Amino acid sequence: MCGLNSLACHDVVREFLLQKLASVTCLVEARIDVLKPVLTYNLMGMRFDYRLLSAVGASSGIILGWSRSEWVVSRAIARNFTLSIDFQSTNEKHFHLVALCSVWASR
Repeated sequence: MCGLNSLACHDVVREFLLQKLASVTCLVEARIDVLKPVLTYNLMGMRFDYRLLSAVGASSGIILGWSRSEWVVSRAIARNFTLSIDFQSTNEKHFHLVALCSVWASR
């Protein structure tokens, strides 16, 4: 998804997450250097926490968000082009989840 600096795009993403009842989301191609809480709330809603791998040079960024009522982060690893997060469910009936998002680097 491109154009995350647009407020109209924030509305589309937030409504999609609400409609699909998503509890984890990974947005790649994010050209955002600093993600402030107000921008995250506009983009994903109040129920999401997030980690950001900032865009650097020609490489795109990653925003990995999760519902804080459903998941707790047990480990987060950010490298040059990947963001990996281990989640533990807050509900005993759920499971352990690992999310790995990556972007390709232009060289």
